[in-house]
Amino acid sequence: MSSVGGHVTLNIAISAAGKVIAPLVIFSKNLPRDDFTDGIPEEWTFAKSDSGYINNDIFTSWFSTCFVKQCGRGRPVLAIMDNLSSHLSPAVIDIAQQENIELLCLPAHSTHLLQPLDVGYYHLLKQHVATLSTALGYTGLKTIPRHKFPKLVHLAVNKIAGSTVSASFSSVGIFPFNPAKVSVDCSTDQHTSTAQQSGDQLACETCGHMSKENHLVRLGLIPASLKNILAVPDSTKSKRVRYDSARVITGLRAAPEPTPSTSMASDEALGCKTRKHKQSKSNKKQLSTPTIPPPPPYSYM
Repeated sequence: MSSVGGHVTLNIAISAAGKVIAPLVIFSKNLPRDDFTDGIPEEWTFAKSDSGYINNDIFTSWFSTCFVKQCGRGRPVLAIMDNLSSHLSPAVIDIAQQENIELLCLPAHSTHLLQPLDVGYYHLLKQHVATLSTALGYTGLKTIPRHKFPKLVHLAVNKIAGSTVSASFSSVGIFPFNPAKVSVDCSTDQHTSTAQQSGDQLACETCGHMSKENHLVRLGLIPASLKNILAVPDSTKSKRVRYDSARVITGLRAAPEPTPSTSMASDEALGCKTRKHKQSKSNKKQLSTPTIPPPPPYSYM
């Protein structure tokens, strides 16, 4: 969220049991000078970064000192989270293995369908924060002073009942498990033509996927059947590895020291960035994902 004093990030975790783990609030540049912790539970965590966004060090600290201690004693714990690079570091994976916590990363571009926070909880939380800010005389979320933000979030979190938190998981079919809750009838190449336009992008009414509009079709210069052939190349594509399926990170247990022939397979299974290994095409082998019995869903990041 962009506020009067810069960017502020809220990192929060909820569970299918209706529990909300103490959030992490990250401020850009510096922490507020005013007493921003007044009335805030001591379990909350505050941090700062140059951009106000989360990074590996901040997330690792929150995961080890806050999430692990508050996620309950029952094991194993299933932590479902985005495929964000700052969530997956060797330190976080090591802590999760030691604590018997399974890390499940959602597939790319699926959070609007599968993430309980995005589908249910965050919408209600934002509504409560907006209502409280209006009652205090602020005209919108971007006008809230930084030192007031934690207090407003704290009050908004307390307004959401545990049953509502649990409903966020049932609405996406995670718990109770119900795959029929998620139904997508169109693919990225077949979006409804009546999609709602937003800038240079179109949001599909069925799946919510954002796709760039072909301006040649809009101007009537080419037929719609050629929109994928005569399209403007996307120069912003990232060279990072994209995962189109979910990944269970910590399902692999401790194994003997890997040999050079198996080290690459181990690194890919852990989802870590490793150095490139020079191998001839004849020595490359097809890697398969190990079959791991899913632990009972409990927590969400």
